[in-house]
Amino acid sequence: MAVTTGEQPKGYQGFLNNPVILLVDDDQDQLDLFAAVLELQNASVIAVSSAQEAEAAFAQNHIELVLTDINMPFVDGFALIESLRQSPKSARLPIAAFSADTSHIEAEVLSSGADAFFYKTKTKEMINELTVMIEEVARMQ
Repeated sequence: MAVTTGEQPKGYQGFLNNPVILLVDDDQDQLDLFAAVLELQNASVIAVSSAQEAEAAFAQNHIELVLTDINMPFVDGFALIESLRQSPKSARLPIAAFSADTSHIEAEVLSSGADAFFYKTKTKEMINELTVMIEEVARMQ
């Protein structure tokens, strides 16, 4: 599990409140890429490679947003979302899910309790939507 805070280019603000994002993906290359992109947006990222590690990281940290892959071995993103939604501590936590699966699983993901869904290939769209979600979280605090 890695916890990092990214550096942003001079003059760029990125996310305004330096949110703590739990990032979950079993693909290490994707995990590293998404973590780097989020860090450049001024997020603190806790990156883990399984739902089990995500549960442990959530218990040990103040997480403001979860970003999880759906297709993972052993415990998938659907089960992670369900588990988080059942806990009073995380029932209202913003959760976004992503997948490389192009079989139109968006409706299933959203009905499972996720607040947003992204295809892995649309990183810019993901960052824009996450920015909106993070701003909403900041207003609620």
